[in-house]
Amino acid sequence: MKKETKIFIYVAFKTLFLKSFYNYRTLYADGLCFCLLPDSENFKSKISNILDRHSEFFNTNDHLSGFAIGMILKLEETGDYEKLDKIKKILTSSLGAIGDNLIYKIIRPFIALLLANIFIASSFNLKIMLWSGFLSALLLFTFNFYIRYYGVKKSYYDGLEAIKSFKNREVKILSDYAGLINYILAGILIIQISGLIFSIDKISLFIILPISIGVSIIFNKLNTQRYYSIFVILILALIILIIQ
Repeated sequence: MKKETKIFIYVAFKTLFLKSFYNYRTLYADGLCFCLLPDSENFKSKISNILDRHSEFFNTNDHLSGFAIGMILKLEETGDYEKLDKIKKILTSSLGAIGDNLIYKIIRPFIALLLANIFIASSFNLKIMLWSGFLSALLLFTFNFYIRYYGVKKSYYDGLEAIKSFKNREVKILSDYAGLINYILAGILIIQISGLIFSIDKISLFIILPISIGVSIIFNKLNTQRYYSIFVILILALIILIIQ
């Protein structure tokens, strides 16, 4: 295994603990210093200077922090400190927004909605729920670690080009389809819960799904906040149930 690969893996592992260093004064600055230390022998300046340089305000998304740390590692090794300051300012604004949209508005709601649907569809079978939760947690951890490792490696070699990959047309399409899947899962969940509460025939309940999904998609096109669309599904479903 190459030395760089070992460093990438070690740094990616350390980013898993990045949130434990979070504070309201410098946000992720202390965590950044913590992640930089393994590669200190290749840096152009002393550790004390590195800590002073990175102890000020720095924000990112902890899941995508590898994309920031890989670039910072490279610039510390080359000693390009002027460029380093500019890069950190760019990363502070861009990675936070990208990560919040990807993790908190798409991936986490998807996992939560999927598990809830499985739990109700299995007639509240605890064994199925536990296995589903375990497999989901394993899949999430694997994805989480990989995106951190990939971020460190990609940004170390490609710099800001690694960030631009999130703006590709393919990524945007994937994001849109993932959002649509969340709408569908939310609609199915509401249908299942409504069937349990109101004891309504399933055929009647599934009339709600295409209507609620269609309205929520239209609403989403008019509003950038995806969370609102989930509420639209809920309100519309309840109105239809009351009318019935």
